[in-house]
Amino acid sequence: MNAPMSRKSKHSPSSVLFLTFALSGGGAQAVCKAWASEFAARGHSVVTVVLDGVTQEDRETLEALGVNVIDLLRIAGSSHVKRVQKFIAILTSTKVQTVISLETYPNLIALLAGFSLRHRRPRVVVSEHNLPSLLLRAERFSQHVQLFFAKRLYRKSDHIIAVSHAVAADLRAGFGIRPEQLSVVVNPALAANAASSTCAEELPNSVRLLIPARLVKQKRPNKVLDVARALSTRTDVEVVWVGDSSDGSTISPDESDRFLVRHLPWQSSWWEYADNHTVVLLASAYEGLGNVLVQAAERGVKTVVGAAALGTADAVLPGITGEIAESDLDSSYVAAVERVLSAKTGSFVEPWLQRFRPQAAYSSINRIISSLPPNGLDLK
Repeated sequence: MNAPMSRKSKHSPSSVLFLTFALSGGGAQAVCKAWASEFAARGHSVVTVVLDGVTQEDRETLEALGVNVIDLLRIAGSSHVKRVQKFIAILTSTKVQTVISLETYPNLIALLAGFSLRHRRPRVVVSEHNLPSLLLRAERFSQHVQLFFAKRLYRKSDHIIAVSHAVAADLRAGFGIRPEQLSVVVNPALAANAASSTCAEELPNSVRLLIPARLVKQKRPNKVLDVARALSTRTDVEVVWVGDSSDGSTISPDESDRFLVRHLPWQSSWWEYADNHTVVLLASAYEGLGNVLVQAAERGVKTVVGAAALGTADAVLPGITGEIAESDLDSSYVAAVERVLSAKTGSFVEPWLQRFRPQAAYSSINRIISSLPPNGLDLK
């Protein structure tokens, strides 16, 4: 089997280790193969460690793509303690920069091994592919134990990936995960499309960020300024906030900022402030739905929301009416603004489908791990 043409990363290639229970038999297992394959295609050094054995077919498929596959069952058996010990040895010998684990049990193995390293620890990014609070509680006692430890250890991870906003809501509410520690990256359920690209086109000469919302702490005006600040390095930016303050919140740029801010009183026809280069931005800490997102869609105004505002997932059709930033990073919001402003008219469903291809998952995950400190698992 020939390796695919390399798709060079815009970030410096790094070494990434994926830890999974298996490589076949379920959705998360297919996701692991897709993630590992795409990272290898982008020039990263990739190792995949499998806890419960590897078929010859899966091994040959991944190794043909440049992925080093390690069968932990052969060297550690099914003992929990030996699995952690052998995984520590693998981390020590490979010196990988980032570990990305999939599902609860591999997540716990990755965290325990990472905690055990005395010196340089890799960054550990765990991922959940179901609703652990519901799924594990309904399973055997061993899964109850996993849930107990996951609720205590996940907060120590460098980052957490949820594959849907429902999973993210479970992690926020049931595990106490901070919004800045959590990202939503949907599964690459579709095959890579050689004709598609996740690279944004050139931004217009100016962008208006329109915020039709109460000017209150929940709506995070400082986050809006941070996004505008990051975006202003690429193009001219104007922030227009349409809404009254009820808690004393204000929105004022720094003297060094290179963008304009206008604060206007609330009016129900807020969309009159939109032009062809306008994006409605909601960077809220949380939202139940976000009525203005639906109103914007009706009037053809593109929208961008953050993954932290979990309720908005039902009010945005990604790739069609707007975009959802996968994390709370300023760069994630900027990338979402770029996507909505460079979207082409045409197929109604294809822009939405692009979210479920390996290229999109790679771009999101690589943006996340590139933002993390070089040394992981700071236990202070």
